[in-house]
Formats: sequence, structure tokens, C-alpha cells
Amino acid sequence: MGNRGKPKVGCLTANPFKKLKRINTSFMKFPKNLLSLALFAAAVQVACAQESKEITKDLKPFRKVIVSPRVNLILEQGDHEGIRLVYNNVTADKINIKVSHHTLRVYLDDAKVTERNEYVNSHSRHGIYHNVSITAYVTYKELEHLEIRGNQELTCTSPLRAEKFVLKAYGENEITLASVKAEYMKTSLYGENKLRIKGGKAEYQKYKLFGENKIDTQELKSYSTTANIFGESNLKLNTRDQLKVNAFGESQVSYQGDASVNRGLIFGHAEINKLNN
Repeated sequence: MGNRGKPKVGCLTANPFKKLKRINTSFMKFPKNLLSLALFAAAVQVACAQESKEITKDLKPFRKVIVSPRVNLILEQGDHEGIRLVYNNVTADKINIKVSHHTLRVYLDDAKVTERNEYVNSHSRHGIYHNVSITAYVTYKELEHLEIRGNQELTCTSPLRAEKFVLKAYGENEITLASVKAEYMKTSLYGENKLRIKGGKAEYQKYKLFGENKIDTQELKSYSTTANIFGESNLKLNTRDQLKVNAFGESQVSYQGDASVNRGLIFGHAEINKLNN
């Protein structure tokens, strides 16, 4: 009887905020899920922006190739001239592929010879295409002149055959040629380039080197070679009859063969050594 008028203990001790907490917890999960979704969408957008795109086209006949900064070049001999260009982080309208007077040129707007720079802040700057990647896969029938500018790679997987073959490089390029067969080969390198020729024969070779270039053409046989070196280049070659060296600076010339050595104009320190066969 005495307990009839008292309220039930369960009604007083129940926590009235439990349900509210459950609601608040569910509410807090929503923005976290939304944030994850936004981050995922941003990642997908970045991935799409970085996805490589291609340009493929047939080309008019050419015998000379010039590629400009940011364009890596891979050459292969075939039945007809063509190009497959793989690129990202740049729009197609800024890429130029032109054949004129039997010369193929591949370059970006404002980077035909050198790449234009832009300021990052008041103290530093970088190239306008610093995050751009381009590789040009070029098919040639005949080739007698190669020229590359910038800081990229040039690879030729097929033999190069010409009466006179000319190779020029400006910058810090890495050049690998499968083989060259020519009566006369002229190589001019400016900067800090690396060159390797894996085989072939050039009856007469002439090198003009400015800077700190590294050349290994020991597998390219020749009868007579002239090297004009300005700077600190390192040259390894193969010549059978004659070797003439003019050097200004500190250079190293190593040769295979039994060539007679003519030390021409030497200003500085030039090492000329015969390699052991």
C-alpha cells in the first residue's frame, strides 16, 4: 500500500539522452562519408588528368628528324613513315608534328628551340612544361640526320644507313643507337650528353664536343677519326689507321685499334690512351 503512490524506479533511472546520442552519432558519420567521397572523386579526377593520350598519324617522307625539349624519341625502321605520340599533362593543341623539306620536327608551343621559363616565386622559376611527358615513336625508311634538344632520351632500335650521317645533341640527353653504317659520320654534342653506339662501321668519323659529354662508340669501327674537344668530355672509340685530337681543357680519349695518333692543338690537359683489346 505504501508503495502505490511512488513512481517506478525504472522511469527515473532511464537515460533520456541515449536516443539523442544515437541520432547525433549517425549525423556525425554523414560528413565523414561525404569527405571520403569527395577525396575519392578528386583522386579519380587527378588520375584521369594524368592518363596518357595518343596521337597516331602517317607522315610524308623525311630523312631528317629534329625533336625539341620534353620530347623523348624512339626510332624504328619500317616500310612507311609514321608516328605514334604518347603524352600526358599537356593538351594536343600545344603539340606540333610537322614535315617540311624532308625534315620531321616534333615540338611544343614556346619550346621549339628552348623551353620558356616561368616564375614559381620571386626567387625561382621552372620550365612551362616541367610536368609534361611526351614520347614519340617514329618509323622511318631512310635517315641521315638526327637532332635532339633538351633533357630526354633518344633510342634507335634499328640500323642507321647513310652515305653521310649527322648526329647533334644540345643539353643533357641520353642517346643509344643500335648501329650506324656510313662512309662519313659527324657527331656534335653540346652540354652533358651521353652517347652509345652498339655497332656498325663509319669509315671516317668527326667529333665536335663542347662541355662534359660521355661517348662510348667502341663497337663502331672506323679507319680515321678526328676529335675536337672543348671542355671535359670523355671519348671511347675504335679507329684503325688514324686518330687526330684537338683539345681545349681536360679531356680523355681512349681508343681501340692500331691507329697512329696525331696530337694537334692541345690547351690544357688531354689524356690519349690505347685500350686493351
